[in-house]
Amino acid sequence: LRLSMKTILIITLTLITGFLLGWLANEFVKPLLFTRNNTGNNMTTSTVINEPFFSQTNEIQSNNSEYCNCSDSNNFNYENITDFKSTESEFIKRLGNYQFFEAVALFKNISHHGDPQQSKLKKYLISFLNSLLAEGKDEAFIELTDIYLIEFYDDIDILLSLAKFNQKMRYYWEVVNLLQRIRAYAYKTNDLIKIDDFYNNFIAIADANLIEQTQTGELIYLYNYIENVGLLTEPNKLRLAELYIIDGDDYLGREHLIQLLANPQLKEKAQEILDNLDLQNPDFVEQQDKERMVFTDKIPLIKKGAHYLVSIQISDNKVNLIIDTGASITTLMKTSFDQIKGNINYKELGSRMFNTANGISKGKIYNIDQLQLGEFTFNNIDISVLDFQIGNNADGLLGMNTLRYFRFEIDQENSTLLLKQR
Repeated sequence: LRLSMKTILIITLTLITGFLLGWLANEFVKPLLFTRNNTGNNMTTSTVINEPFFSQTNEIQSNNSEYCNCSDSNNFNYENITDFKSTESEFIKRLGNYQFFEAVALFKNISHHGDPQQSKLKKYLISFLNSLLAEGKDEAFIELTDIYLIEFYDDIDILLSLAKFNQKMRYYWEVVNLLQRIRAYAYKTNDLIKIDDFYNNFIAIADANLIEQTQTGELIYLYNYIENVGLLTEPNKLRLAELYIIDGDDYLGREHLIQLLANPQLKEKAQEILDNLDLQNPDFVEQQDKERMVFTDKIPLIKKGAHYLVSIQISDNKVNLIIDTGASITTLMKTSFDQIKGNINYKELGSRMFNTANGISKGKIYNIDQLQLGEFTFNNIDISVLDFQIGNNADGLLGMNTLRYFRFEIDQENSTLLLKQR
């Protein structure tokens, strides 16, 4: 086979060009993968963590398998990162130094290239979050979760880690909100099973904790809230009926039990409870129902589209809030809070992640000295402050941590909020 001089020259130039491009990629692209300008937004310390990178507590070892198949990652220590490839080592180092922006940037770069290392990095990330949770490093947990979810908002494993954090902190309403969002993202059978397992474990723990603290009313509201977002199971409805009866509301308990008579699995138990109730006198049930419907306070509302605004006082500062039974906590926009914070007594309690219409957002929790709704005054009540805009001349949302103390109803015809204290 004879080649012309022109063909030989082309082949030679091609080989030389390929060599030069490979050398340039090694010298310039690789350093860019592992470095970042530290002048950007960054929650970081200049000190490397010398303690084990992943905690060896039994809690992490037992619970980590709920979220990923990472049985070997719990045995990894920060001290032996040199045993791994450079990308993994760099990722672990950035997490250990609390360089969360940089760690997530590296993870994002790996995921965009479809690198098989992504699944291993994910295991390290979950184990690190579990270690922060076990060690009570709440602010670091929230900061890392917030940064990660900005880039990967529908990551079920990380969202479940956040739900686990909220459960530990007893932010039960936020757990419910998160589970509702997570279900919307789940389509794989394994993910749905994982979510159901988490939910069943969560509701059992929350029920036991609130009963132990004799907070039956609080537990009833939690079940009601779960029912409102469409997550309440049939066995949960039976439990809710029992709680109504324990709390002295036989009427609502009876109503729920009657509905459960259509369920073949729960019919016998529901009928047994009904038989034990003293409901022989129908006038008693009717009278109890009438008493439930007597409201003691009426507050005028302002209708804005499909929403209703109510005026409240925060230490004599008027703010207009949208009534939102889907909000776990009364919330102010940051701009509105900044306008009144000089006139009120408050204490910052820390950060929390919230499920909002625009996704998961980080906000601050404050305890304020006084909030007044109509004739009712709340002392030392918690509110959240988020950097968001609502519109409709509203300053925020009136949430369930305030409304749960009332039986309430919105009279739409007269634009009035009807209240009766529980």
